[in-house]
Amino acid sequence: MSILPWLPNELKYIRSSVTMMNNLKNMKKKNIIFPERLLRCAKSQPDKPYILFMDEVWTYEKMNRRVNQTVRALHKLGIRQGDRLALMMYNEPAYVAILLASMRLGAEIALINYNNRLKALSHSISIVNAKLLIIGGDDALNQAVEGIEGELRKMDIPVVCYTKQFANQQSLISIIDDQPATELGNEWKPKVDFGDTACLIFTSGTTGPSKAVKVTYTKLSMGCQISLFAGFRSDDIMYCSLPLYHTAGCMAGVLTALNYGVTIALRRQFSASNFLDDCRKYDVTVIQYIGETMRYICNQPPTARDREHKIRLAFGNGLRPDVWRTFLERFGSQVRIVEFYSATESNVTFINLCNKIGCVGTCSPIIKALTGCSFIKYNWEKEEPYRTKSGRCVEVALDEPGLAIGKIRASGPSGHCAYAGDLKLTDKKILRNVFKEGDSYYNTGDILMRDSDHFVYFCDRIGDTFRWKGENVSTVDVGDVIVQYSGVKEANVYGVKTPDNEGRAGMVALVLDDLHDLNFKDFYSYCHKNLPKYAVPIFLRITKVLEVTGTSKPIKIKLKSEGIALDRIKEDPLFIVDKISGTYVPFTEAVLARIASKDINL
Repeated sequence: MSILPWLPNELKYIRSSVTMMNNLKNMKKKNIIFPERLLRCAKSQPDKPYILFMDEVWTYEKMNRRVNQTVRALHKLGIRQGDRLALMMYNEPAYVAILLASMRLGAEIALINYNNRLKALSHSISIVNAKLLIIGGDDALNQAVEGIEGELRKMDIPVVCYTKQFANQQSLISIIDDQPATELGNEWKPKVDFGDTACLIFTSGTTGPSKAVKVTYTKLSMGCQISLFAGFRSDDIMYCSLPLYHTAGCMAGVLTALNYGVTIALRRQFSASNFLDDCRKYDVTVIQYIGETMRYICNQPPTARDREHKIRLAFGNGLRPDVWRTFLERFGSQVRIVEFYSATESNVTFINLCNKIGCVGTCSPIIKALTGCSFIKYNWEKEEPYRTKSGRCVEVALDEPGLAIGKIRASGPSGHCAYAGDLKLTDKKILRNVFKEGDSYYNTGDILMRDSDHFVYFCDRIGDTFRWKGENVSTVDVGDVIVQYSGVKEANVYGVKTPDNEGRAGMVALVLDDLHDLNFKDFYSYCHKNLPKYAVPIFLRITKVLEVTGTSKPIKIKLKSEGIALDRIKEDPLFIVDKISGTYVPFTEAVLARIASKDINL
C-alpha cells in the first residue's frame, strides 16, 4: 500500500481543475455562454445528435434552429434581458430549447419542480417574481396550475402552456412555429457577465422553507465541466433520466453534454424497469445517477441480459457502498464509477477519481490548502458550529465527523451562489470569524469525515431539512401544511433512517386537540393533495406534548434519535403509510421486518 494513497486522486483532480479554470477564463474572455456553445457545435458538427428522446433525434443544428425560434417567441411574449420567467415541464427537448433561449435573451429562468402542488407551487413561483410561467402540455401540470389560478392572478403572472391553450391563451409551440429559424444577429446577443444569474434552481438549504438558488454563468460553466474530471470521450452517449429542474439533470446533464459536444439520451422521467433497455437502445456509454436510482436499478429482477450494454462510466452522488458493490457485481466491473460531493449553492466539491468504493474524494493538506475547505466540530444540542470561549471554531481530527465549510476568498470565482429574495437567507449560510477575525466560510450544512488516509466520506445533513427520493424536503414547508389539517394542534416534522433506503423518510410527531381523533385515510388524502408526493410523511407518531426550546422552536434531536425504534418509543403509537389502501396503519416489528426484507417498498 502506498504511503500517500490519496496522491494519484489529487494529482488528477489538480490537473483537471487547472484545465477547468483555463477553460473558464477563455469562455469569459470570448463571452461564450451556452447558446454560443450550441451555435459553434451546430456549425462544426451539424448532423451530430445532441438529444435522443423517445424516437426523436435532435441534432445540434436542429436544436440551434429551434432555440432561434424560441428566442423570438419569448421576445414576442415580452421577455427581455434581466426579466425572469418560470418553467414547469417534464424532461423533453423543448425544455432544453426554452432554457437556452432564455439565456440567449439574457433572462433568468426559474426551473420549477413539476411535483409541486398548491402552497408549495405558489410559494416557488412567488419567490422568483416571474414575469411569465411556461408549463408543459401534460394534464397533470395544467391541473396543478389551475389549483393556484387565484394566486397567479394576484401575482399578475400569465401562464402559457407549451402545446395547449391555458385560460384562453395561445400555446407557446404555435408561437414558436410561426417564427423564423434563421440565425440571430448581434442585436439578439445580450451583454452577459459571468457573475449574472443564468437560472434559478430550488433547494431546501438546511433550514426553513424551500429557496431559489441564483445559479450564475460561472457556476454553471464550472459545474458542467464534470466531463474533464470524469473522463468523457467525444463519441460518448450520455443517459439522463434525472429531472431537469435539478442541478444534476440540468447542469451535470444536458449542459455538460452541450459543453463537451456529446450526445445525450433524455428520458421524460426515471424508470428503473426501462433503464437498461434504454441504454441498449441508444448505445449509452455514460450514465448519470443519484444514489436512489442505482438502488432501484439493482432491485430489478436479474436477467440474462444484465451485462449486455456499453456502459463504461457512471457519475453522480449519494451511492451507498453496498449498492455500489452490487451494481458492479451484477452489471460489470468494467464500469468506472465517479462519485462526487457538491451542492447547488455550495463552494465545496469533492470528486472520487480513484474508484474507491464509498468515498466522495480526497482532502489531503494539499487540497485543503488549495480549496480552503475545512471540517469543524458541530454542537448537535445547540444545532450550530461549536466555538471556543474566544469565539473560534475548531477543526475535527482525522476519522472524526465534522461540518464541511468552504473558505470565501476575496478574489477568483466564489463558487457559492446566493438565494433569491431576502439577503438574510444567504447571510445565514455564511460563517464569520471562524478561525481568525474577518474570515468567512460557506456552511454546507453537511457532515463529512476524513479518514487517516485523507479519503472523504459523507455522513449526514444538519438542520431541519432532509433528503428523500432524490429530493430535498423542507420540514417547515411540510409542517405548515399539516398544522392546517382539522384536529392537528401541533406538528414536528423530521427525517428518520430506515432499512435499505438512502436519505431519510419523512416522519411527523402530531399533537391532536382533545376533540378529535385522526381520520388516517382523510389525513393521507389531504397530505397527498397539498404536498409533493416525496414530501408526504411516511411515518406518524401521535404524542401528547412536543418539546420546544426557550424560543418555542420544536426540538427534533430526541425524536430523530429515536426514529422508528419501537423498543425506545414506549407510550406514543406509531403508524406507517399504506400506499395501496391510501391510509396509515399501525407500525409494528412485523412491518419493520417486511421493510428490511424489501417486502414493503417505501
